[in-house]
Amino acid sequence: MVEDLPGAPSSQSWIAGAVLGSWVFLVLVLAAVIVTIIWVNIKLYKRRENYEQLANNNAVNNVT
Repeated sequence: MVEDLPGAPSSQSWIAGAVLGSWVFLVLVLAAVIVTIIWVNIKLYKRRENYEQLANNNAVNNVT
């Protein structure tokens, strides 16, 4: 067994901190991915609405 340095956290708390840190990092990455996907979908939806509106305007202009 390796002796812990005086005043340093024990090896168990180092491991717990590393595991917790990796979980927090994973959750942050997943949250960023989800937010990016939602943001891209909103952008694409708004762009599609604009195209549909342009198509409708062109159809109205072509009829008249």
